[in-house]
Amino acid sequence: MKLFYLAAILATTQAQPTNLCTGDVLTAYNKCAKFLVPGGQTSATYYMGTTEGHLAMCYGDWPECTDIQRLGVTAAGDCYVQVPKSAYVNLKTVFRPCEDPMPPRYVDKQFCTANHLILSEYNGQ
Repeated sequence: MKLFYLAAILATTQAQPTNLCTGDVLTAYNKCAKFLVPGGQTSATYYMGTTEGHLAMCYGDWPECTDIQRLGVTAAGDCYVQVPKSAYVNLKTVFRPCEDPMPPRYVDKQFCTANHLILSEYNGQ
């Protein structure tokens, strides 16, 4: 009987959501996630949900993420994706609509490395 209770507890703790993302939403999410985190070791939703990530997607700095930004704020974005370490994130909580009109940029566009560090113009000197 104890084994039965243990199995029931384990089953409830590992339950996955019923509305997992599929189709265009999942394709757009994977395209953006591979761009942001090439190795896939950390959750791309962290970068997508930050203010900097939101502005980068809305300004078009991350062209690979424009589709998921557009879909993430619609009813289609109300679904879950699996992130590393067996967690699930609802995309509707990650994305928000772009402001209209967008606020002006205060910093010129800068060149960045693959891991999103700003290249110093003095690096080669």
